[in-house]
Amino acid sequence: MNRAERWLFTTALNICVVPMAALGIIFGCLPDRIPIVLLGQTVAETTSKYNDLSLCLFMLIPLGMLILSTVLRHKKLIDRNYLSVTVSTMLIASVFTGVLLYSFARQSEIYEYARSIDFSTFVCVLLCIALSFIGTLMYGLKPNEAMGFRNRHTAAAEEVWTKTHDTLSFICNGVFAALAGLLSFFRGWHVVVIVVAAAILFVFAVVPIVSVGCHKSYDKKTAREKVGEETA
Repeated sequence: MNRAERWLFTTALNICVVPMAALGIIFGCLPDRIPIVLLGQTVAETTSKYNDLSLCLFMLIPLGMLILSTVLRHKKLIDRNYLSVTVSTMLIASVFTGVLLYSFARQSEIYEYARSIDFSTFVCVLLCIALSFIGTLMYGLKPNEAMGFRNRHTAAAEEVWTKTHDTLSFICNGVFAALAGLLSFFRGWHVVVIVVAAAILFVFAVVPIVSVGCHKSYDKKTAREKVGEETA
């Protein structure tokens, strides 16, 4: 994948997560029983807000399409179709988001649900999405003094550096995009703690593990090449 496709993937990934994040934030401020809105009109019947959780299953459809197409593109099994699949997932997710926000806005107009939105959760969701985008900056990053994770493993060879940062880029995209969707269903200060803990674990646990693994893989590769040259 080139850098343009990586940015496209990150954008589509977070757009696919937005409907779930919106549902989680809305879910937290709704009462147990909510009115049913049909064609913009509120009817007398009410339903349990927990029935809305079934929407998460439909939201997984565009996300699954995106992940599958990205894996196939990474393995160079598809080329031209990747752009159309990615754009399609963004359109589907955008429709989901629009329907959710319209329904909530229509109900909030009458029942003032919006006043009970937990803004700490809202801010944490935005922060996770921002961190997911920041992860894309690591893809294809060349050794330099200003950016990147520098340790004895990534400094061993440029190939180790590049592979480490490419791997970390995908992990950062996936982990923080997933947190944006999941944490939206929680409220309170502990949401902030989870985001901070995830960032710390990424830097002090995930980065060393990935760099060691990439260094070992590089050493095995160079050893096999050396044996091949001696045999020849």
